[in-house]
Amino acid sequence: MQAKKYPAVGKCIYCGAEEYAPGSTRRFGDEHIIPDGLGGRLILPEASCKKCERITNQFETPILKGIFHVVRKQLGIPSKKKRDPDKVTYVTELNGKLQYVTVDPKDYPGIIFTYTFFRPRILDGQPLLDDIIGCGMAGGGIEGLNWELPPEWFQGGTISLPPIRKDASALNLMRMLAKIAHSFAVAEGKIQSVRPLLLPLILGDDLKHAWHYVGGTYEEKPPRTDELFAMFLKDEVSPDGKRYLVADIRLYSHISGMPRYLVVIGEYPSDLLRCEP
Repeated sequence: MQAKKYPAVGKCIYCGAEEYAPGSTRRFGDEHIIPDGLGGRLILPEASCKKCERITNQFETPILKGIFHVVRKQLGIPSKKKRDPDKVTYVTELNGKLQYVTVDPKDYPGIIFTYTFFRPRILDGQPLLDDIIGCGMAGGGIEGLNWELPPEWFQGGTISLPPIRKDASALNLMRMLAKIAHSFAVAEGKIQSVRPLLLPLILGDDLKHAWHYVGGTYEEKPPRTDELFAMFLKDEVSPDGKRYLVADIRLYSHISGMPRYLVVIGEYPSDLLRCEP
């Protein structure tokens, strides 16, 4: 996706606050629609208050430093924190002793794994169900990098790659996708046409129904693209006749095997579905 800076909003697109913080004269924070830490270049200026910046950071950070930690370094995406090392780590065990070894990212296996989901339940006219997050794993290999473990790593013992952070959960990825979809709809001027559905999930007020609004195409194997990301908005009508605004999102879509996500942003008013005789 090409870099783009949208017109400034001037208020928080999540909670509606009209001050960055109570009593503050500071302008609102700029919102990177796809996180800056992933290499996102779509910017929605003056769009987030201090409180909501903190909330979105709490679920974005585990994903950036978990699922996407290694691939960000392999793709050369700079970190905002200069103290973040450019090296990545693997673990060897020999004679019962663990040894943590740091290597250059280009010498690390160029493989990425992430979550993949079933279709959002709402698009199939299904009722709300609590605490159901059905997911699988999808992954692919980065062209130009080795997809296997180098033999010299083993040193006669066993080897493991450090697991992703425990808080790099399917739920946190769903919340990040919801934030991407909602902010993109605001930037594109589409949010005012629908009743927004994602704000309780983004703000943490309703975490039980993530699977109802955020999902994917599960076993589909979409072809790779020439860009880092692929994203567009579309309308879908459910079997019960309701019409929704949906974001179709792929992160690192230039890597074969990366999944496609569907995020239901909002519902159109029912009167828009009526046709004149």
